[in-house]
Amino acid sequence: MKIIPHRVHNKAGKRDKSVLRRKFRQQRRELSADQQYNNAKSVRKWIINSRLLLRCTRVAIYNPFDGELDLSMLTETLLGMGKYIYLPVIKPRSQMEFRQLNIEQGLVDNRFGIPEPDPITSGLCTLGALSVIFIPLVAFDAQGNRLGMGAGYYDRAIGKCPNRPLCIGIGHEIQHCPTLTPEDWDEAMDAVITEKGIRAFSKRAAVALGVTKQSLKFTQSTS
Repeated sequence: MKIIPHRVHNKAGKRDKSVLRRKFRQQRRELSADQQYNNAKSVRKWIINSRLLLRCTRVAIYNPFDGELDLSMLTETLLGMGKYIYLPVIKPRSQMEFRQLNIEQGLVDNRFGIPEPDPITSGLCTLGALSVIFIPLVAFDAQGNRLGMGAGYYDRAIGKCPNRPLCIGIGHEIQHCPTLTPEDWDEAMDAVITEKGIRAFSKRAAVALGVTKQSLKFTQSTS
């Protein structure tokens, strides 16, 4: 069992989010290819060694952008386990939906240059039908608050879902921020996984991941 220790930071308070985004985006972009690979490998290990995948059938992932942690190794594992994999598809009016990944079909780049399933040929899955959604992040704090890229796609999609799936933020440990000040519309994560281990912020995340909850903040993760 490995415990992620509580680290004391000076509070970021209400620092401008654009400043934080620039800072943390630059930090993750500066990671070397070896660091990116090793971090992705470690995150995959934490996930497959947890209990999360025992009951999950439909899993949403993402294609990495701008230094985000790459889940392609995990995707290969999930497909080998017979899981159904879904990717976000950007829609008009800043909306997002999730379409099935089919390895026999190619992906198309969206307006940000991120590959996504063709909405014409790929199967649609409602957010509430997903078992878990792995969500990229720019930064996260000790309460599970997430700082995203600023467009609000995930927050809108999750906020409108009456049967919210397990929402797990994925990132590098260097994206751990002292404190984030969430807006009313910001959706907190049930858990965050980095190369250092698992943090669970909700009871259902602790149960699903098979970790020991400590005040819904820091958890023990299986090795």
